[in-house]
Amino acid sequence: MKLKYLIAIVVFLFILATAFFIFTKYETQQRQDKLFSKIESINQLITAKQIYRDIIYLKETKDILWLPIKNKEFLISVDYVIQAGIDLSKGYKIENSKGITTLTVPEVEIFSIDADDSTINEYYSKQRFYKLTKDDFIKIIAQNKERILKGSSISSLLELSRQNSRETLKRLLKTPNTETEIIFSNSVIRTKR
Repeated sequence: MKLKYLIAIVVFLFILATAFFIFTKYETQQRQDKLFSKIESINQLITAKQIYRDIIYLKETKDILWLPIKNKEFLISVDYVIQAGIDLSKGYKIENSKGITTLTVPEVEIFSIDADDSTINEYYSKQRFYKLTKDDFIKIIAQNKERILKGSSISSLLELSRQNSRETLKRLLKTPNTETEIIFSNSVIRTKR
């Protein structure tokens, strides 16, 4: 009689443990699906923006026998709007282990650098047998974009974007009893559901 009760208790505990395991696995899958749906709703996450004012000076002359025949010279200022963030369309990876959710995302990058035409101020202009055109301005502004992208202010903008991305994603993925860790990676990561 005691053996029947003991077997019944063991079978009951086994069924209870199996049900608990299945429920935990189901709950983990539900949490994982919620994380995936939150991440998939984001394509590009812009997390930092900077206005960069640039002063541009250009002087070109055409001489014949040391006599200036044509020349153009100007000094202008223009504001560039630079946006940085992470491109989640490149992929991501979510891992759960011991109450820690680890999200691996692409490294932050510059999405755009655009000159704001309404901020162009001309301080000085001198022309001799040469007309300054909009193409002159567009050409020099495009050349300066490359110089700006190589400058030191871009690295601080990228670091700000990295910090903002980390905080934004942690808030987005916050779940009870789970710690979230964000890792930035240079490789393209793909996670399929």
